[in-house]
Amino acid sequence: MLIDNDIHEGSRMNKLTISNINVSTHCIPLKRPYKVANQYFEIVDMIQVHIETKEGVTGFGTGTLANFLTGEILSESLKALNEFNLEPILGRPLESPEQAIELIESAFINTPAALAAIDIALYDAFAKSEKKSLLDYLGQHHTALPTSVTIGIKDTLEDALIELKEYVDAGFKAIKIKVGGTNLQSDITLLQEVKRRIPRDTHLYVDPNQGYSFEECIKFIQKTHDLGIAFLEQPVSVDDAPLLASLNDKLKEFICLDESLMHHQTAAEWEQYDSFPGHIFNIKLMKCGGITNASKIARIAKRNQIKLMFGCMDESCASISAALNFAYSQPHTRFIDLDGSFDLQEDLFKGGFELKNGLMYPIKKPGLGVTPFKTETVKKTKKQPEPA
Repeated sequence: MLIDNDIHEGSRMNKLTISNINVSTHCIPLKRPYKVANQYFEIVDMIQVHIETKEGVTGFGTGTLANFLTGEILSESLKALNEFNLEPILGRPLESPEQAIELIESAFINTPAALAAIDIALYDAFAKSEKKSLLDYLGQHHTALPTSVTIGIKDTLEDALIELKEYVDAGFKAIKIKVGGTNLQSDITLLQEVKRRIPRDTHLYVDPNQGYSFEECIKFIQKTHDLGIAFLEQPVSVDDAPLLASLNDKLKEFICLDESLMHHQTAAEWEQYDSFPGHIFNIKLMKCGGITNASKIARIAKRNQIKLMFGCMDESCASISAALNFAYSQPHTRFIDLDGSFDLQEDLFKGGFELKNGLMYPIKKPGLGVTPFKTETVKKTKKQPEPA
């Protein structure tokens, strides 16, 4: 639901001076390994950032590497998070997270999850410095959003339906189904069975993860038009995505862009040539480098009446909270798929959001609203005090 009155972006009054940045890495197993088209996941590599400021404010951030999507590898992430690259934001008064990211982002071109971890920690700290929740700091536009939960590609139809029942019984109002791993008719049969088993008020999202050809995409749309699917996410490969630009506007309203939309520069190119392959943008902080760069994508979407979906990797509740708060702050948000922390065997943090009857709410506590479980520091960057 949208809030009727506009809430303007939070004020940027307090300056912060970063004195320390602690970085740690963690390898976290998943509760339930899963498969999507051409990929299998059972563990995730996660970066944790802890910022300390001269003013006594702390900020936390996390980033999950998505090598299959962005090409980011842990050694390069840690190399980017070195003292030289972070020097521009250490020991100087900073007016905003955006200013800080502008000073360092050129060193993180190939490591968006590392940049996202820094970015999220900055937003956490600045919101805390104003004694605001991150949502109040950003400005709120929604009161309630249902998150989807994702069913990966299963070995059998029965396995998928067993997991579906678990989520329906738990009260989730949006289900995302991964397809594209076998053949088109099997996918359609699966979705027909899913549709028969979900309540009438449950939304259905479908994600082939680039698994279809353009011809299969068109055939899929034709054969599933009566299933009430909300959107089809990245149905074709990145290379074939320009073909989607030839679709009429009615069909583009049904297409959500994920792997095709890695950076705000791509969205800017589509806008320049009026060649949007779809009219829903999937924003993932781990793809674009955090809230600062996500804001640039969101502004392009708003200008062009593009709907927003907020997705995730398998992530800590800290970065999920960041994405959720940002999603609530954007007027064009229509979908969220922020179930990434549900899959972790253990998290680095607790808190960040509340889940009630399938609806996901940000916690109205300072910053992200999270507290750490543990920290294993592998790198520390510190700005020494200047001589008196």
